[in-house]
Amino acid sequence: MAKSTMAMEPFGDRVKAMLSGKGVVFFQIVQENLSSSEPIETIKMLDENGSQLAKLTSVMHIDKTAEIQAFSVEGWDPARGYAQRLLKWYFAYLRKKGMNSVRCEIYKTDDKTHEKLECFKEFGFRATDMGGLGGTVQYALEMKL
Repeated sequence: MAKSTMAMEPFGDRVKAMLSGKGVVFFQIVQENLSSSEPIETIKMLDENGSQLAKLTSVMHIDKTAEIQAFSVEGWDPARGYAQRLLKWYFAYLRKKGMNSVRCEIYKTDDKTHEKLECFKEFGFRATDMGGLGGTVQYALEMKL
């Protein structure tokens, strides 16, 4: 059974976003505990009208490691900073849950791959070029919380 909760950005970040014209965002956290797997969470970043701005899906491993399975942003507008806002909130959320590290893999699929890599590196991720398979380049990223 899926469990859904809502959250907001921390007060200081919310005020800063409003004053800079970036708009208020909310986070919907949907957790699924399938009997055969570890907990899977999908976090959607929504605007005040309920439109999805960004989405992240991750698995919470028993060893206190989170693994990002999917990460997408509807608009890569640097002025709005949706990717950075989602990741900043998500890493604080993981720390509160007692997670020790987070990892993910990014595949070079489009012209936004470089922006994704740089966004993750801003938060302290180490990137390793994993090579390619069938013409697709893969990067492994990891960060200690």
